[in-house]
Amino acid sequence: MFINYIRTETLLAMWTKTFAAILGACVLTLGGCATTAMNTPVMQSNGVFLSGEAQAALDQAKIDVARAREQRALWTTAQAELEQAEADASRGDSPAVIAHAHQASQLAQLGIEQLALPSTEPFK
Repeated sequence: MFINYIRTETLLAMWTKTFAAILGACVLTLGGCATTAMNTPVMQSNGVFLSGEAQAALDQAKIDVARAREQRALWTTAQAELEQAEADASRGDSPAVIAHAHQASQLAQLGIEQLALPSTEPFK
């Protein structure tokens, strides 16, 4: 009886280690794919290349600014930052695109959050 318990315990430990190794390999493989996708240059319509990270940041900024515009909460500075990010993208300046796109997203989200604050209308 005791020997069967030891065999079962050993098999369980072996399966656990094997499963952990396979799971770890899958995570590393998928993590590497995500990193590769973010670093892969993306060609713009004008033939200029942007990093995958810059393209993702620009796409997110466009979504955030559009959402703020729909809710009538768009700040002009958010629109200006998005326009600057698009101008940087046309030149292929990935670091500048990332910086301006993140700023545009942040300002657009702050505009939306401002809608939840109390109105100043009663104080006029």
